[in-house]
Amino acid sequence: MGRALGAMASEELEASILPSLLDSADDTVSRVVAGFVWTRFWKLKTDWVDTVLDKGWTPEHQAKFLMLLPFDEEIWPRVSSRLGQAYEGLYWEKVRINPYGPDRDLKFAVEKLLEYGREGAAVRCVARTADDKSRFDESLATRALLAVLDSGRGILELDNYETVELIKHLQESDTTNKDALFRIEWNFLPWLDRFSTGSPVTLERRLASDPAFFVEVVGLVFRSKNTPKEDSPEPDEKKKLLARNAYKLLTEWKHCPGFQDDGAFNTEAFNAWINEARKLTEESGHTAVAQIQMGHVLTCAPSDPDGLWIHHAVAEVLNFRDCADMRSGFTSQLFNNRGVFTFTHGQEERRIASENRQKAEALDARGYTRFATAMREFAEQYERRAEHDETRNPFED
Repeated sequence: MGRALGAMASEELEASILPSLLDSADDTVSRVVAGFVWTRFWKLKTDWVDTVLDKGWTPEHQAKFLMLLPFDEEIWPRVSSRLGQAYEGLYWEKVRINPYGPDRDLKFAVEKLLEYGREGAAVRCVARTADDKSRFDESLATRALLAVLDSGRGILELDNYETVELIKHLQESDTTNKDALFRIEWNFLPWLDRFSTGSPVTLERRLASDPAFFVEVVGLVFRSKNTPKEDSPEPDEKKKLLARNAYKLLTEWKHCPGFQDDGAFNTEAFNAWINEARKLTEESGHTAVAQIQMGHVLTCAPSDPDGLWIHHAVAEVLNFRDCADMRSGFTSQLFNNRGVFTFTHGQEERRIASENRQKAEALDARGYTRFATAMREFAEQYERRAEHDETRNPFED
């Protein structure tokens, strides 16, 4: 009805609708007015907008009228010039954003949304420009994401997929502020999982390059052996959230220490990281749990250039006499890496057992006897599972 009226309206009809019905609390009336304004705009364009705004309405009526127009760069300068700094907040604080549609420059809108406390809306707008190199502003994107975190507002407005894609664009840039990206990844960590298209690249690299950060993350999850259980206070909600994020980061960490950005494996960097991490976790009272976490990520280590299935530097560490927990973490992660599998009456288990026995023999041949023993025991687990599955009815409980 509103659109029909807008297409045929006389000046008298328009005057009976605007501005008085802009204040209506009736939803039906509001929809009619919205349809009326929308059609009049597309029929008469911005000349009509200027004519209406010249009628001396109150700032409140002008703002309500402007909010019914397209969210477009044709309209935004009129918001500033007509309402002025004193009243433009009436528009920016309530306008319904639509970052999609015609190609346009959204930077002005993003700046205004940030200025007037619409952080979530600002992120949605800047995310719309992420695929346009000529219009994407990574500093503005970073500022918008940080503003959401600083204010605590706007998080519910965000689209999960859009936000992850925006973070990925920042990760791919060589000029993004790494400290800011670190904070963004940490706070959006629940969104950067294996079920999304993103991952916490910056956090994983920090774990793999900074032993002190690794120890800090371990300490957020696990209680120190130096602290009696009775002396540990019940964690508050903030600490529980930190612990959940830290545990998620550790369990999904795939960037092995020693891996460089160019894909090469640096033995010196790896050994330095291992030695410092072991020293710090021994001091903090997290030796055993830290070794298990180290073992998990070492399953991502590369093969050795001489043909051994795992790099010699990693094999040597996993062969240390006092690294039984690390070996345990390594084999348990190998088991978890298998993921979902189908029932094969033990055939697949036999294959995996054979493969790991060969790996154990290769380690034995190089003198890594303790590590070889752990891999042999791991193979035996699959052999026992194969024996069980060979006679098991897969439809039994």
